[in-house]
Amino acid sequence: MTGQFTFTGVSPGSYTIRVEASGFESKTTSVSVTAGGVAPVSVNLVALSGGGLLGLGIEVWGLLLAVIIVVVVALAFLVRRRRKPPEI
Repeated sequence: MTGQFTFTGVSPGSYTIRVEASGFESKTTSVSVTAGGVAPVSVNLVALSGGGLLGLGIEVWGLLLAVIIVVVVALAFLVRRRRKPPEI
């Protein structure tokens, strides 16, 4: 995601700028504006580590998948075990 913004008519002085975007860490930076001057600011946002599906990281989804597989295999084993005819 990229963006470029221009603010005009800003009074000279020091300002704090906070940049936020969904799924990214917010950043705060300071800038000094002089009369008639230009004060470029560059901010790089870092994606949140939990920015995956539903806000969960790949590690959580991997663990969840492993648990589901274990449960399915255990249930299949129990169902198969119950269906065996009694031995004579």
